Amino acid sequence: MWTLTPDDIRRAKDELIQRRSAAEAQHAEELRVHEARHAEELKTIDAELAEVTGIEQAVDSFARKYKPAAAPSAAEQPEFAKGLTTPVRLTVGSRNWGDTRFTPVASASGD
Repeated sequence: MWTLTPDDIRRAKDELIQRRSAAEAQHAEELRVHEARHAEELKTIDAELAEVTGIEQAVDSFARKYKPAAAPSAAEQPEFAKGLTTPVRLTVGSRNWGDTRFTPVASASGD
């Protein structure tokens, strides 16, 4: 049968203590590597965010400086501008498309 001595129990306890210490050391190293990777990822994200924010600020500054004033309403538009924005309808005058006439919808007849 088995005979256990105090040395056998001390040896088992020492082995378990060494295994526990090794597991704790491995965990500490893995945690350090993981935290370093996490910090690097956050640093990269922060740099990209700062870049996008800088672009946003540059676009805003550019728009404030160079964006034209609001377009005038239809009542304020000059007559020639109204003609440019009026839709046209194509009327075929012959089989030769070179003879095509464009008539503004407002002045086109019936259809």
